[in-house]
Amino acid sequence: MSYRYRHNPNNNTVLPMTEDKFFIGVIVGFLAKCGADFIDRIWTKMTKSDRFCDSSSDSSNNKGCNWNGCERSHSTDSETSCSSSESLSSNGEVHGNDREIVAIQGDKKTPVGEESPLNYDEIKAIADFLLSKTMYRCQIGIICGSGLSELGNLLENRTTIHYEDIPHFPVSTVVGHKGQMVIGLLKNVPVVCMQGRFHPYEGYPTWKCALPVRVLHLMGVKSLIISNAAGSLMSDHRVGDIMIIKDHISMPGLAGRSPLVGSNDNRFGTRFPSMQGAYNKKYREYALKIGEEIGLKDNIHEGVYCMNGGPVYETPAECRMLLNTLNINAVGMSTVPEVVVARHCGMLVFAFSLISNKCVMDTDSENSPNHAEVVAACASRKSDLKVFVERMVLQIYNDLQSLPLENDKSYWKLLLGK
Repeated sequence: MSYRYRHNPNNNTVLPMTEDKFFIGVIVGFLAKCGADFIDRIWTKMTKSDRFCDSSSDSSNNKGCNWNGCERSHSTDSETSCSSSESLSSNGEVHGNDREIVAIQGDKKTPVGEESPLNYDEIKAIADFLLSKTMYRCQIGIICGSGLSELGNLLENRTTIHYEDIPHFPVSTVVGHKGQMVIGLLKNVPVVCMQGRFHPYEGYPTWKCALPVRVLHLMGVKSLIISNAAGSLMSDHRVGDIMIIKDHISMPGLAGRSPLVGSNDNRFGTRFPSMQGAYNKKYREYALKIGEEIGLKDNIHEGVYCMNGGPVYETPAECRMLLNTLNINAVGMSTVPEVVVARHCGMLVFAFSLISNKCVMDTDSENSPNHAEVVAACASRKSDLKVFVERMVLQIYNDLQSLPLENDKSYWKLLLGK
């Protein structure tokens, strides 16, 4: 018989113990530990009411809270979170529009994790809210970048809804972003236009930066025009030029900050969407042709866009790396999360960058990029962009009217830009 040994505390000697008894002791210890954990969880739930908070405790010392009205259900891993548009005030009441995840620790509200994405029904509610404000049903959406909000003023018979008035919607905080949704007619074509977008550097997770795209999708939008202001890495680009985006590199995405991280809802799209043909080839061809027709042949190019997280501009060394190693043509701080979610939803995408500054390659240069020159460059191209976008909307709208049914193979050829 094999023996293991245990310590005898009486006389500081070692006593033999059979292997059977040894394993029985291990099992008993394990079961005792599991039982203690189970009892602790049950006790925690029994001592909390409603959303596992003691609503009867004294609110004056912030140790109690009122979770009434929380709309979303949570697993045990998120029992301390208040959902929807609610957060805790200093007296423990639920209010606000932040969907903060908090844990009550004494008299403090402590963040315990990043807020969870809105689910399908919540996003559908936002879309229904916006649809209730207008009689138009739009198939084309436009997202305006920095300094490009004037594109929304092209719409006639428009309805304007400020972002802060839209349930569960983020708010723009950057100069040059008006922060409102405009729905109306552009050359008699129903269009919904976002005058202002959201960026990770504002503190928003990437899913929230792209949240409006899912809202637009549920409003019926099939094609999306996305604009941004970007810095050029190319020597032959000039400030005020237009770069048609044909592909992208996402620095946040490569670091694991994709807007699709988290559970997938197949009602939006597949778990692993392809980004092949993300920027519709047919739309890019239209844009180059329209640019030539309106006299911008020498000012319109195709290129690869890179998104960095911001808010700092790229260093000269980073600019040289992006150009010489990655063959990037222009760099900015937006657009990619919106494109990824649009493709996930099966939308057709056309995106372009207005070249607002030239990236500085020389470490010893006294030149420095700034946001003021970005806004100024956008203003200088206002009239050209108006004509360019109007023509693109008309061309895309005509295409959509002849778009085959989704079970037709030609639909998927158009979707992939073939």
